[in-house]
Amino acid sequence: MDAKIAIEDNIPLPTDRKRGSEPLPKLPFGEMLPGQSFFIETRDEEHTKRKLGAVRSAVRRFIPTEGLAIRVFKWADKDAGKQGVRVFCVNDNGTNESIRPA
Repeated sequence: MDAKIAIEDNIPLPTDRKRGSEPLPKLPFGEMLPGQSFFIETRDEEHTKRKLGAVRSAVRRFIPTEGLAIRVFKWADKDAGKQGVRVFCVNDNGTNESIRPA
């Protein structure tokens, strides 16, 4: 037998939310061509995970130009000591070949 779930009134929302939305700058998806990328630097591993999720959500909302795709990766530049998220624009076949008209 299924237990009945009780509906309750006047329960306050938590005020100590651990995670809110991750702020992002205006992302230049629509300006990118195959072979181009941009980098968003993060502070630490947890910040990288949050930014990665936020950028991936933004990519899902973006409607790319036909023939283009956006790819998002966790990125570490050990030489510069930076970590973050790198976003690439590629052809929808996964290459960097230009689709600019000749």
